[in-house]
Amino acid sequence: MDEPAIALVALLNPAGEILLLLRDDKPGINYPGHWSLIGGHRDGEETIHETARRETLEEIGLDLPDLRRIATRRDQGGTGSLVAFFAGCIDQPAETLILTEGQRVQFHAPAALPAPMPAYVRAFLAEHLPRQRNPWTTAASRPLYDNPWIAVTEHRVLNPKRKPGIYGTVHFHNRALGVVPLFDDGSTLLVGQYRYPQRLYSWEIPEGGGKLADAPRDAAARELLEETGLVARHWRDILRMDLSNSVSDETALAYVAWDLEQRAAAPEETEDLALWRLSLLEAYRMARDGEIWDALSVAALLQLRLLAEDGKLPDDLIRLLPWRKL
Repeated sequence: MDEPAIALVALLNPAGEILLLLRDDKPGINYPGHWSLIGGHRDGEETIHETARRETLEEIGLDLPDLRRIATRRDQGGTGSLVAFFAGCIDQPAETLILTEGQRVQFHAPAALPAPMPAYVRAFLAEHLPRQRNPWTTAASRPLYDNPWIAVTEHRVLNPKRKPGIYGTVHFHNRALGVVPLFDDGSTLLVGQYRYPQRLYSWEIPEGGGKLADAPRDAAARELLEETGLVARHWRDILRMDLSNSVSDETALAYVAWDLEQRAAAPEETEDLALWRLSLLEAYRMARDGEIWDALSVAALLQLRLLAEDGKLPDDLIRLLPWRKL
């Protein structure tokens, strides 16, 4: 299965305009003098998500860890490259961005896209931009509750059928993070704890919350150390997801971590934890058979097998897994 070689990022402002880059007009680059999206080629062993984040930081000076992959297209009739498209939002004038590549960046209305533009990019935007129209109208918003973890807001709205109503949303001040640690013998570690909302005991991968302003991998490494005492020399992000997108904006990232070193754990005062070292295959079976209910744990364990069987993991990681490329 082909892996994308290029990541392009579609950034929208609150007015629904798309940020486009006018590429340099010089020989030796693809589509010189064309308008296109922020992005570029994958570098080495980085994931395509890492490519999107790095290119956005390098080209316009913004570090956006929560970019969402939304489509994959091939540049038919052009370079032939497989391209992954990502989406994000920014509330910043184009003239304040720090441009390091290209001639200039500018926001454009969807109905007035400039030319020239690569055909595959224009085709993607023609498909993507109409879907970004918000059919809801917010008349007023009222904060109801706020603590260090969540904020609850009630919105008075007109729904897509133009009927008045209310919509309650929960904003999370932290990003959910999970880690599947892998020992050299192919075993992993689950964390057991009593979950207050469910009033039940739960076995999960090591998890925690990271501040939205923190680098997700650094926060995940901190949580892994606190809960298990483990430090990993190698990391790979394997999953990004919304946890309950009808009422909350909580996002989650999951990693696999290997080449481990054991140190001292230091759980928080709110955590009464048990650690269970077991085979990765048994942890996967528990997720598959419904013995693990935690959404991030289930998704991460199932995703790890899919990535292994699709051949999308590094060789030094594959050797630790019970699954091989199909």
